[in-house]
Amino acid sequence: MASVVVVEAPLVTVLLGSGDASVVALVGLATVWPIVLGTATGRRSIDSGMIDMARALGANRWERVRSVILPGLDVHLRTALRVALGVGSVVLVPAEMFGVTNGPGYAILNARDNLDHEALAATMLLIGIVGFLLDRILRSGLGAQEV
Repeated sequence: MASVVVVEAPLVTVLLGSGDASVVALVGLATVWPIVLGTATGRRSIDSGMIDMARALGANRWERVRSVILPGLDVHLRTALRVALGVGSVVLVPAEMFGVTNGPGYAILNARDNLDHEALAATMLLIGIVGFLLDRILRSGLGAQEV
């Protein structure tokens, strides 16, 4: 996933300039694909007989979406959102290394340049803790059950 940033960063930087806009674009480009692919997988996993049955019972399009398609997408979409969160967390750090003057990526580069190993380790630990907490918040907010 981080290779996406390395490959697309020069083009995005040329188009949007260095700064927050390019970071948002890079993270967005990296995180949209897990969601799209998870949604497509979830849609393909829905039994077409269920949709046909809802249609035969007189369900209009909105009722079919609400009662058949969305429940069928539930697990796949929750998983895709969690994967996108992880990808976004991983892509954010190298994306911020391209001409941004704040954020965790900048803090890592700044600590490295100043040979401040304690700040470097603390920043890496903070990134890990924030990622873990965001995953837990997303997991509890989406109603996922512990396995």
